[in-house]
This record gives sequence, structure tokens and C-alpha cells, in this order.
Amino acid sequence: MFNQTTKMVFITFSHKIEHD
Repeated sequence: MFNQTTKMVFITFSHKIEHD
């Protein structure tokens, strides 16, 4: 189970890839 912080980082990372 992911922590809230880890989840935020994962989402941010995914968005960065999409924009990149």
C-alpha cells in the first residue's frame, strides 16, 4: 500500500512523462 507522499510522487512522475 502506497503512502500519500509516494502516491503524489508517482502521479507527478507520470504527469512529467506525459508532458515530456
